[in-house]
Order: sequence, then structure tokens, then C-alpha cells
Amino acid sequence: MGFTEQQRAFEIEQMADGLNWPRSLVSANANRFGIAGASESNLTKAFAKTKDLNPQTAAELKTLLVRFTKMTEAFKPFELRLDDPDQSKQLLEDFEAGRIAVSVTRVQESGTLIYGVHIIEDLVQRNKLFQGIRDGEPSWGTEGTPIKDRVIADAVVKVLNDMGHPCHVFSTSMRTTETKIAKTLLDLGFVFEEKEN
Repeated sequence: MGFTEQQRAFEIEQMADGLNWPRSLVSANANRFGIAGASESNLTKAFAKTKDLNPQTAAELKTLLVRFTKMTEAFKPFELRLDDPDQSKQLLEDFEAGRIAVSVTRVQESGTLIYGVHIIEDLVQRNKLFQGIRDGEPSWGTEGTPIKDRVIADAVVKVLNDMGHPCHVFSTSMRTTETKIAKTLLDLGFVFEEKEN
């Protein structure tokens, strides 16, 4: 077995591995595309370096695997299921003919708009955002509760700092619904009681 034949067999095996195709699937796909000499036993011998593939078979097989690899790259980050040779052939032919278009649509919650809001961030644990008061204690997480007015946000920061939770306010824009925006201290879980003198 010469160097070029070994290299070609190695490249074919690598591309098949990249497609997650066992030899049986490589052989079945080669058969669907009319590539002669790519039986599973011939591939096994070529990959084990005990027998050369016919040069024409190797060239056609490599070209086919390059075509499939290009298609799978175009669909990233999505993974194609290419385990059915008949469907794989149809998919490749449709893709190359431009009959397949991939689009992703993210569904937005109805009534969502972009609002200018204020968020409170913990100064000790960066990227921890204030979510509200729960059971008398501040709750922090990766998604903070948006606050409508800066005055309310500043009041919350003062109370939280007095409770021993250093934090600050920053202004941002975010997509949300108006009902999820805190407009009062009560919306954030604060309960105020009058003190008797």
C-alpha cells in the first residue's frame, strides 16, 4: 500500500468519523450514489491498511464525504441525523440544489417591549442581581427584577446597604412585559410597618 493510498484512506476514515458514520453507513451511502468498490469489507481492509481502495472509488468516496461535511458545517450548531442513506441522499441533493433553507425564529412573549429600567447588582458577588425580598431576606440571582424608577432603585440600595448587603444600581434596557417591572417597594417584597413611640 503506497503513501498516497494510505493518506487517502486515512482522510476518508477521518471524514467518516466526523460525520459519526460507521463503515456500514459509509458503504450504504456510497452505494446510493453509485460508487462502486466501497463495500464494508473493502473499507475495513483499507482503513486497516491491508488493501488499497481502487483510486477511482477512493476519489469518488472522498468527494462524497466532502459534500456531506460541507452540508453539516452549514447547519451548525444544529446536528443533522444522517443515519438513513436514502434520506441523507435526498437531503444532500436538496441542499446542493438550494431547495433547503434554515431559519431560526425565537418566539417573543406577547406584549414584550424594550424598556429602560434599573437593576441592582451585588458588589460582593459580581453578576448577582437583586430579585426581591423573600422571607425577609434579599434574593439574588442571574436575572434581576427590573425597576421602573431610579428613585425606587436608590431607596432599595440604601435599605440593602443598611442590611449589610453592599450593592449599586445600573440603568439598562431590556425586553420584558410591563407587568414584570417593579414600580413600588411593595412590588419588590418590602413590607413596612409603622413603629409606635
